[in-house]
Amino acid sequence: MSSRSTQSFFWSKVARATSLGCCLLLSTTRQLAIAQHSPQNNSSGRYADETLIITLSAGADMGRVKKTLDEVHATIRRTLPVTSDNYTILFVMPEKGKADDTLNKILAKKDHNFEAISRNLKLKSAGVRAAAVATPDDPYFSDQWNLATIGWTQARNDFQAQLAKMPQPAIYDLDSGVQPISNSNEPSYAELDTITQWNALSDAKEPTSEKAHDDYGHGTGCASVYGAVTDNDWGIAGVASFSKVNTPAIYEFRCLNSQDDIVPLTTIVSILQFISNKKIAHLGKAPINISLQDGGLPTSPYWSDKTIQRIAKTLYKQGSLVVLCAGDYGQDLSSYEPPSYIRVVQGTDQNNVLGTQADGYPSDWLGADKPTAPGYEIKGWWASPAPPLVYTLIGTSFAAPTWAGCIAVLQALDHKLTAPEADKILMDTAQKLNSKFNGTATTVKMVDLHAAIKKVVH
Repeated sequence: MSSRSTQSFFWSKVARATSLGCCLLLSTTRQLAIAQHSPQNNSSGRYADETLIITLSAGADMGRVKKTLDEVHATIRRTLPVTSDNYTILFVMPEKGKADDTLNKILAKKDHNFEAISRNLKLKSAGVRAAAVATPDDPYFSDQWNLATIGWTQARNDFQAQLAKMPQPAIYDLDSGVQPISNSNEPSYAELDTITQWNALSDAKEPTSEKAHDDYGHGTGCASVYGAVTDNDWGIAGVASFSKVNTPAIYEFRCLNSQDDIVPLTTIVSILQFISNKKIAHLGKAPINISLQDGGLPTSPYWSDKTIQRIAKTLYKQGSLVVLCAGDYGQDLSSYEPPSYIRVVQGTDQNNVLGTQADGYPSDWLGADKPTAPGYEIKGWWASPAPPLVYTLIGTSFAAPTWAGCIAVLQALDHKLTAPEADKILMDTAQKLNSKFNGTATTVKMVDLHAAIKKVVH
């Protein structure tokens, strides 16, 4: 971990990977070197580097599957049935030898029961805090250029009647947790309050309910971007909140402990499977924000993982949508098109540049006219070290929840909208703006909440 000042810090990056070609219908596999500060006390890390993640075809012959795994000396560590779409995900460990050897032996069997197979992938948070700002007595709205850029301010002025009647917007988030934040002078005026949180780090078979907290800060930062209560004479305004009575509902899965933590892909898969099967709080159509990245691997962005694709497609058919951040490595990812059922969002600064080298974390570039939201040098809460403070946030970690927050607003205004339908409205109404990537001119599709709301209410 390197430091720019006593009030800023950055994350070590996951080392580059070696891609291994595969045949049949199976996903590209990859072996990742893990960052130096891999967590030693994270129980979710029980699925070691050698874990294989296998997606079975619908109606797979489990007897044949077990026979194949026995023949290659591999053991099923965990079974995740996706009951909503009739397929199963397995976490498999080799009894001896390396996962790559076991993987190649499975491939050689050419067993049609296996739809996809990949190595466990390690994900890190994508976003940092910069210099702290003193805890405000008055709102920092005048500093929130990001809200003006996406048309939030104009929407609040033009659609007061509709927004006043809007029910609670809701978002799933996979991160480090959310710290509830309340104004000590006016306890009824909370910044982050309506939080339902699960612990996805324990050894339990599925996430378990817990009291909302965030020992790290990153999750609170993401949640504040879309969930901070507006017009309460304190703090900042959130993308999905237009007044102090429009408190967004945050459904948080804590899967990250600290700035040195790395989230196994197995954990993300387990949470998504849990959401798909349980349809928590009847929010089957809510967007799912994941502000994590896979170490900036130019040949294998993690949205290309076949297991992630399979379960994201299931969630898409249910009316939900996985929203991912592009990453902060300044890479050209224009040749790696995400599937239509996963939304990946890149981020810009207030000069509409895709991050800056000065920040140290420039946004990855998805190509011309791709989904974009403000993500650099925007105000947000950070919970660690206590007490929570308003910071300047940097990274695509904060662009993704901006996009997800806009989806939630459209769904609150029209309860019949699915997340994919709301996402399409955002794409159809986005502003085409001039931008730069690594000094080269390009164009982006900047989310325009005002235009999107106008389309929904009219």
